[in-house]
Amino acid sequence: MVIAGVGQNGEGQLVFNGLASNQAAIAVTPGRNTAGVTIRDLRIVGDNPLKGRGIELDNAHQVNLERLRISGFGNGIYGRQSFSTVIDKVSMHDNNINIFQGFTANTWRVTNSVLNQAKRWGIYQSVPDQNSSVYSGNRFESNGLGGIHVAGLGTVIQNNEFEGNGGVANVAIRVHGAAVDTRILSNLYSGDCPINAGIGTQTAFDIFSFVACPAI
Repeated sequence: MVIAGVGQNGEGQLVFNGLASNQAAIAVTPGRNTAGVTIRDLRIVGDNPLKGRGIELDNAHQVNLERLRISGFGNGIYGRQSFSTVIDKVSMHDNNINIFQGFTANTWRVTNSVLNQAKRWGIYQSVPDQNSSVYSGNRFESNGLGGIHVAGLGTVIQNNEFEGNGGVANVAIRVHGAAVDTRILSNLYSGDCPINAGIGTQTAFDIFSFVACPAI
């Protein structure tokens, strides 16, 4: 199944008002056709950055989310028990959390996207029961608590730019104590820093601009 518009700022705009806290604007849930779904070229708008979910993936696998602009939700994209999700060229802002990965939201790829101005996190992994996600080539800017919160196994964070995240704490990436074998590679930090409490975290080739971060 494909849901498509004509561009982030064109005629393809869906507006959702008055959603409940856990109510989804677009939900891909268990059923016959929840593998191989594509949602692309849409502007998806909510009216409350503390309520609702722009796109909810629940037991939905091999979902492609492409060239979207999502704002005004509690969670811009929310996933659980969903494998092999690809999020590419997406612009997200003014959500409480831009991308939320819950229980066994495994093997997600977030690439070439702009994840800005979330009240809390650009990407938030909520529990250790997820693995093998990659975040690459994205920009994280002005997210309230930080750019990325990592809790799972084998997360790779590479070639991203971080600026102005975490308020006065300047948190680009927070690796939770439950996270295992996180790899942080070749990112640019413009005033932000990665913070590590995980097991087996490794970093290499990062670039630090305007800041001297503690070694991980």
